[in-house]
Amino acid sequence: MFSKHKTLFLWSGLLIVFGLLGLSIYFQTISDFPYVFAFGFVITEISMFVFVKTINVRFRKSQAICNLTEKEFDAISIKYELKKDNDKKRKMLGYFFLSALTVLIFIISYFVAK
Repeated sequence: MFSKHKTLFLWSGLLIVFGLLGLSIYFQTISDFPYVFAFGFVITEISMFVFVKTINVRFRKSQAICNLTEKEFDAISIKYELKKDNDKKRKMLGYFFLSALTVLIFIISYFVAK
């Protein structure tokens, strides 16, 4: 069950990322507005955040595992690599990287438009 969820999660996530980024690139090529791709990138980030939160909540509430305690669920999730150990430093580094990448994309869009 955990491996099936992981496969669905990864393939759905890839489809969302490449689909939305592809759509952003397409709209950038047909539009004169310089920030279309940058806004599309932000929308992709927000969509992935919502997708991850939603699918995790739905999975946690599924009937087969709803009787597990939080500790048991976390242990099984780490075993099947659905969840990493709670490493706040790593999480903050990821948020910083995404934020810096977003700002960089806006800056590049600004200079390309000039």
